[in-house]
Amino acid sequence: MKTKLFLVLIMIAGTFTLAQNYPHVSIRDLQFLPDDSLSAGRDASLHIGDTVQVTGVVMVSPVVDPTFDRRPIMWAGARWQTYLRDTNYAAVDWAGINIIQNDTVGAAQGTLMDLLDTAQVVTITGVVDEFVSPGQVGGQTQINVLTNPVTPIQFLGTKPNRGEPVEVTISELNNGLAANYLTGEKYEGMYVIIRNVITSDRSTSTSSSTPFAINDGLGNKMFVHDQSGYFTIRTGSSDHRLRNWSPPLDGTTIQYIRGVIGHFSSDM
Repeated sequence: MKTKLFLVLIMIAGTFTLAQNYPHVSIRDLQFLPDDSLSAGRDASLHIGDTVQVTGVVMVSPVVDPTFDRRPIMWAGARWQTYLRDTNYAAVDWAGINIIQNDTVGAAQGTLMDLLDTAQVVTITGVVDEFVSPGQVGGQTQINVLTNPVTPIQFLGTKPNRGEPVEVTISELNNGLAANYLTGEKYEGMYVIIRNVITSDRSTSTSSSTPFAINDGLGNKMFVHDQSGYFTIRTGSSDHRLRNWSPPLDGTTIQYIRGVIGHFSSDM
């Protein structure tokens, strides 16, 4: 693998742009928002539109295998997606961010994003953006990988693992079904664990992106998004199943659930 990567880098060195002209901004600085903004429901990054370099630990490979199985693990249509975590695993807030590459064909593959693997330490160059779906309250900050000009990801090393998830509660994230920005926004894009939850809102629709919800028994609830190909039942044009799976029956008690927070509206 090291030899293959070295040869690829030699071939692209004379063709694509390196990233040294763009400022390096930490994940925390990209995500952090003051309380007055959060109280007013303003959750967009203060760096929207900026082209930056950001360094972090890869949380999941964008594709199953870059050579033999190029199906996406995290579903974003034809795009590639992963999440970065702060290299300091002791950081427990403002320490994760969504990474998207919109163009994944032809020369755009020179970013090397499809070669990312869990626990790699990388620096990615991209434009800070806020993803907002129609009818959605708030959005999710993301980095759109720079493909014009194509800017290769810098591979800096590898950690032993992706690190332990940060423990949170549903009440920190949501007030009832509404996003609790003051206490929950800091976990956006972060790998978390939520313990002792009860399931509800089971959907068997093959077009649903939220196959079930979890609640804490105290009136606070959040939906679970089927972004992972290992936890989806969607078919048709949005079929990204990597195994056969069914959502849990309503009323099931789950000891713990792990995932990445998308803190907008009331969805996880």
